[in-house]
Formats: sequence, C-alpha cells, structure tokens
Amino acid sequence: MDDPFRVLLDAHEGFDESLLEHQEAMVRGDLESARDLIAELQEELQIHIRHEEERLLPLLEERGGWGRIGEPRYYREEHEKIQMMVAGLVEATNGLDAADPRVHRDIALLIGREQAFRSLLEHHDERERKGLFPDLARVTTPEEQALLLEPPA
Repeated sequence: MDDPFRVLLDAHEGFDESLLEHQEAMVRGDLESARDLIAELQEELQIHIRHEEERLLPLLEERGGWGRIGEPRYYREEHEKIQMMVAGLVEATNGLDAADPRVHRDIALLIGREQAFRSLLEHHDERERKGLFPDLARVTTPEEQALLLEPPA
C-alpha cells in the first residue's frame, strides 16, 4: 500500500530500534550510554506524540469518519500510557548503579519490564497502521496529507 504517512510509521520502527540499542548498552554494562539512549527515546516519543495530538488527531476529530479501532481518544489514552511507561524506564535506568552487586539482576529485571513497554508500542503501531493513518488518508487530500506531515510549530 502506498501510504502517505509512511514517514510516521517509519518512526515507530525507529522507536523499537532505540529501545534495543538501550538494552544492548545495559547488557554491555555501558550504563551511561543506556541512560542517554532511553532519554533520547523518551524525547523522540514526546515529539512524535505531540505531532499526532496537535496535528493529526484534531483534524480527524474535526472531519470524523474514523473506524471502530480508531476513535481518537484511544490514541490519546495510549499516548498517556506510553509516556508514563517510558518515564518509569528512564527513572529505573538512571537508578542503575554499576557498583551495586545486584546491578546485573537489576538490568535483567528492567529488560523484562521493557518487554511490556515494547508490547504497548507494537499494539499502538498496529492500531495506527490499521486505524489512524487509513482514516486520515480517507478524509484528507494529498495536499492536506503533506501539511499533516510537517511538525507542529
């Protein structure tokens, strides 16, 4: 399918890659990089969510026409969960102490927690692929779609 919103979907794949890089850094014991990577992921997610909530969802609400899996409040609720979860992961990563004899166990437990986060991101991605972006494509023109891809001011 030729998707006018492909660039936004590609960002989702980038989030997964960033999470994996963060986990790899933890496994290597490079806690400084792990902290930087999870903080960067949090910032990237905030920018992406802001874009969707300020540009995409208001237009969809204005025009209507969303499918049963695509009610805009579902995206907002998931965005809130994503932001809460990633904040917790940032806090947990920042709390890792290389000098603590339990650090390897703490890393293993954190990676386990991150699986729930990965599952939420995958679910959100699927909902947007099947709902948000097809719904937006249906209610907008190609010119409007190009404008929707521009980040909010």
